[in-house]
Formats: sequence, C-alpha cells, structure tokens
Amino acid sequence: MSSTSYPWRIVAAAVVSIVGYFYLAYLTLFGLSPGGMDVEDKSGHAVVSYLENDGPAARAGLVVGDRILTVDGQPIGNVVDWLAHRMNFVADRPIPIDVERDRRRLDLTMTLHGSVWKDYSPRLRASQFIFLANKLITLVIGLFVVFSRPRDFVSRLGGWVLVTMATVFEAFQWGMASAIRSLPFLFQWPVMLVYVSAAFRTPLLFAFFCLFPKKLFRGRWIWIVLLDRLWPAKLGLFAGGTARPADRVLAARNTHRPAEIPRPLFRCAHRSALLSAARLHHCSR
Repeated sequence: MSSTSYPWRIVAAAVVSIVGYFYLAYLTLFGLSPGGMDVEDKSGHAVVSYLENDGPAARAGLVVGDRILTVDGQPIGNVVDWLAHRMNFVADRPIPIDVERDRRRLDLTMTLHGSVWKDYSPRLRASQFIFLANKLITLVIGLFVVFSRPRDFVSRLGGWVLVTMATVFEAFQWGMASAIRSLPFLFQWPVMLVYVSAAFRTPLLFAFFCLFPKKLFRGRWIWIVLLDRLWPAKLGLFAGGTARPADRVLAARNTHRPAEIPRPLFRCAHRSALLSAARLHHCSR
C-alpha cells in the first residue's frame, strides 16, 4: 500500500506521536533535576514528607513536616497544586517557597541546578535506556497496527492505545511545562498533544475491549472450529461427507464466500446426543 493511500489524520497522528516520544525521552534523560523532596496531603494541606540528604530542598532549609503555603507567590492548597507548580520550575532560577513550621511562617528560597542525568548512577542510566527501548518498541507496534489496516476503526483504536502507552511518562515531571514552552511552536503542540493524550488512555482501552470481542465473534466460523475440535467425529459424520465442518468453512473463506454455519449442524449434534443417551439406556438394561 502506498503512502498516498493513508488518511492524512493517521499520518499526522503518527508524526505527533514520534515527535512527542523523542522529546519526552529527552526530558526523561536530561530534564530538570528534581528537588529531592516528596509532598503528601495531610489534614487537608500539602506537607513535606521526605527530604533527600543534601538535596536542593534540604539546602533551602525545608524540613519534614513543613506545611507549604505558597510557591512563587501562588497559594498551595493540596498536593495537586504543588505538582502543577513544580512543572513550571526553571533551572538556576530562585523559587520562593513560604512554609509554616510550628505555627511560624518562614520565607525560603530553593534553586534547582543541572539535569537529572547527573543524578543518575550508571545502573539507573542503563535502566532508563531499557525503559525507553520498551516504550519505543510499543510505539512501533502501535504504528504498525494502525498502518496495516488504516481504514479499520477497531485497528486504529487498538493502535492508538499502544501509542498512548508508549508516550506516557511520569505525570507532573519537574520543569516539564517550562521546558515545553521554550520549544518552537511547531514542536510545542505535538508534545502537548502527546502529554494530554495520556488522559484518554483508559477510555480508549475500555472502548477497544468493548468493540474487539464483538468483531471477533461476529464471524460465526469460529464457533464451527471450536465445535469441530470438541466433537470432530460426530459433527463430521452427521453433517454429511468426509470433510470436517472447519475444513468446509475455511475452504469457503478461501473462495471469498461468506462462511455460514451448516443448517443441520446443531440438529445433527442434538440427534447424536439423543442416540448416545438411548444406547446408554439400552446397555443399562
């Protein structure tokens, strides 16, 4: 099939997914170094729950148990607010953080330096490459499914599920929003589309598994194959002829004729069951 026969929407989606994958892979390896802290919801507030020794947060003066009030002048009401704000952090730019400690308000400043690559150990770097390789394989398989049957809605749906699985990375990654904003516009929108598509992965997966079994079992030939494997001798004997029902169905499919269940098939199976029951009854007497 030539490339001109593919719908333009599929080609555009493939380009978006490829650009988004490679840029997000770049962020995973060379994105902004994290602050070395974890925040959790506690009593309805965002509270520091973990600090890395000698990390940026610890050097800024934060301690475990601090309640975060504002970040860069914006109020923090819960963990989601904190995660959203840390996506906008920029390297080497001081970040004002107001916290409450022992009922006292403290004004602190945290500064992030360098990329995450410097924080990785050799073993962690290798694991990140393996992780990205698995994602790339998933992306290639998803695109192969879509381009193999571009006009089949179920195939497109299944391929897009794989593509979203291949381009989903850590949510609320440190400095991700600010890094994307620094890109040229032609690269901004595909990366953001890939990131937003992660929200639709679960509905896409649900829709695919609702439609794919229906399409699979709508072809009645599969039931003949299953029945022929369960009762090959009896069904072949009562259906007439020496060829098995599955063989006749497959032959019909090879000649591009619609495969149908032989009408006497289930009647013959029922008759076989009755004859077997009659023989057992006669022997028991």
